Amino acid sequence: MRMTIHNARTSKLGAFTPRHNDRNFDISHAEHIDPERTGENIYWNWTGESNISFEDAEKLFYEQHCRTHLDAKNARYVAQRHPERVRTMDEYRRNPRTCPEETILMIGNKNEYIPAKTLQAICEDLRNWEEKQIPGLRVLNMALHVDEQGAPHIHMRKAWIYRDENGIESIAQNKALQAAGSLRTTRQARQRKGQRLRRCAQEWQRKKQGRQKQACRKSRTRKNTRRNAPRGRRSRHRSKRAGTTHSEPQKAKFAAKWSESRQPPGSWQR
Repeated sequence: MRMTIHNARTSKLGAFTPRHNDRNFDISHAEHIDPERTGENIYWNWTGESNISFEDAEKLFYEQHCRTHLDAKNARYVAQRHPERVRTMDEYRRNPRTCPEETILMIGNKNEYIPAKTLQAICEDLRNWEEKQIPGLRVLNMALHVDEQGAPHIHMRKAWIYRDENGIESIAQNKALQAAGSLRTTRQARQRKGQRLRRCAQEWQRKKQGRQKQACRKSRTRKNTRRNAPRGRRSRHRSKRAGTTHSEPQKAKFAAKWSESRQPPGSWQR
């Protein structure tokens, strides 16, 4: 069976909402959901409480981990006389760059798939492995859906936490990966970029040298062709350059012009 994984944060409508995952909406308008099987779904959130919705659990997580960072950022905007840049926590949580990332995992298709309990165990192992490998990764909630058309699948929403040198936490996926050693730093990326540029320059130089060598071969070929031309053609060409084909009146005219050019400027002619 084939495993399908899809990671995203936003769609054309904006950031993904967790209300679909825990069915915190009117499912009568969703044609692809079977209300009779909704009770078989399994939900989990980071608080461990079953009476709290996914959205409220995410709000609580952002308040605990990102409030200090957001307040400092808003204070800096106010000090810089840019109050229009100040954002609330809900705006920060729904922003495409700082909203939670959602992963959809499915094994099989609507005709052939693994049991829901097996899929749940696989995703729990995946959650524990990811949080162990990347300390800044936090899984906020997971939902196992068996009431939709197709194979059972799991929605997993997670946040990437980065802690700076002052101990302030914020949402930053690249920095969290760099801190875990899973992503090249900016210096390493620049070195790789410099290596690519050097390779491109060397290739351009080789192409240029090849064009120069080809031009030299063509010029040598022209010289050899002129040197190996027939004798009569070469003699006519030399006679024109030497002036042996000019008539006597033309020779006299050329001699007069030559003598005039030999006179110094401002002198009288005899």
